[in-house]
Amino acid sequence: MHMLVNQIACDVTFRFDESSEAIPAHKYVLISRSCVFYHIFSNEEITDFEIHDVEIQIFKLFLRFLYTDMIDCTFDNVSSLLHLAKRYRVSNLRKRCLRFLQANITPETVCPIMERAHRFQEIALHESCLNFVKRNGEVVLKSKGIQELCHDCFNKIIMADDLNASEERVLMAALFWSESECRREEREITPADQREVLGESIKYIRFPLLDRRFFVLNVSPVGILNDVETNIILEYYICPEKGADPFSSRPRIGQDPPDPNAIKRKPVLPAIREGSSSSKRGETPKETPKKEEPKPLKVLHRQRYPTKADLLKHPVAKTGPKPKPPKQNKDGKEEEEEEVERDTLVLRFPSRDEFYGWKCPGNMDDAIAFKCNEVTTLTGFVLFSPIDPDSGHYVVRAILVDNSGKVVPTSTFGVRVNVDPEDVYYEIPFPTPVTLQPSVLYTLVVSIKGSATYQGKDGFHTVLVGDRVFTFHDTLASRNGTNRIGGQIPGLLVRL
Repeated sequence: MHMLVNQIACDVTFRFDESSEAIPAHKYVLISRSCVFYHIFSNEEITDFEIHDVEIQIFKLFLRFLYTDMIDCTFDNVSSLLHLAKRYRVSNLRKRCLRFLQANITPETVCPIMERAHRFQEIALHESCLNFVKRNGEVVLKSKGIQELCHDCFNKIIMADDLNASEERVLMAALFWSESECRREEREITPADQREVLGESIKYIRFPLLDRRFFVLNVSPVGILNDVETNIILEYYICPEKGADPFSSRPRIGQDPPDPNAIKRKPVLPAIREGSSSSKRGETPKETPKKEEPKPLKVLHRQRYPTKADLLKHPVAKTGPKPKPPKQNKDGKEEEEEEVERDTLVLRFPSRDEFYGWKCPGNMDDAIAFKCNEVTTLTGFVLFSPIDPDSGHYVVRAILVDNSGKVVPTSTFGVRVNVDPEDVYYEIPFPTPVTLQPSVLYTLVVSIKGSATYQGKDGFHTVLVGDRVFTFHDTLASRNGTNRIGGQIPGLLVRL
């Protein structure tokens, strides 16, 4: 970097259209970092190189990365940096940009990030954004970011069967998006123009699912539907057996079904464990206990993350103290010792994703459902460690419910934990071990608040631990994306 800043022994100069300023650089460094620059500067006679459609300040950041491997990504520069990374085939910079975008997905930013992923043909990031939108559709469709989507990306959202949003919210988002599209195309904002820019998208709005009163008072007067289409919807309300072609009347499976036994986790999840109170509801406690600073949980083990080959040989990783050598009596014979119970890790992922992080906002739960074929003692679970080596402070809350929706006693708790980033995962023990009944489907719901962590991939459906068979299943209680295939909660701790 000293050689670049002070222009020492530079042998190539970059020039820009919009600026008279030029940037001297070194061919050797550029060639060693980019195969495109290698091809360009293989001709030693080239001493000047023109850069088009890139701001000079962005190119300076790009050069700084080539020289130092350091970059400061922001929402203002990440698109331009990703553009340069792909143009000059700098894979490390591309990964940094994608990791920044993935780690900053929120309901407000997911649509702009999704559009960037579509523009740069980053399929994995695009799918991750789309899945986030589907899970959090009701919130995302209220955001201003929806206006930044292109027609294709907007269609992928509103046509999804598993979009978790009411049809009223889908309609309002479509109207908002069409207004923005009219402005981009310099059209007047009229119902006819909005209908024209929506095009085929109008068929993906499931008008038959709208409340009848809402349709009559708020949709029909707008004029976004023609008279024939309006009559089709009104006739469907009277005679639903006729159907409402071309509009779908099938409810979206992503929308939460009305379930009288649904788990209401908010009142169940506890506050962070910072003291206790034995007073019952309605009684005045005799003395308010003094709050004590919670002790951070220790990382109970540090080990290399098992590879797929390891799992095929040893499908579970045992934790706890190493077995001591057998004691010998005076005659030199080994003394018989009682069998020691040890915690065993039931690991449900063969590998983890080293590229994309897992957001831990604390207000959206991760959950996984599971069952075992025999009576088993569940002592806790494990979570993935942080990607950022400088962070490791988390607030973790958890509950365990059975298949009837009842909370398992002693399974509700909350803790603060300090994690060593060098560990692959860290253990969260239950305050009291829980007895699992055979063939009962349990759901572990975990709320994690902290920096982004690693995530698992290619999850197992079945894990064998001796003569016990554990099976894992998806659950609607998971609101942050964890499922059987990927996400958080890589394993359970059981006592054999």
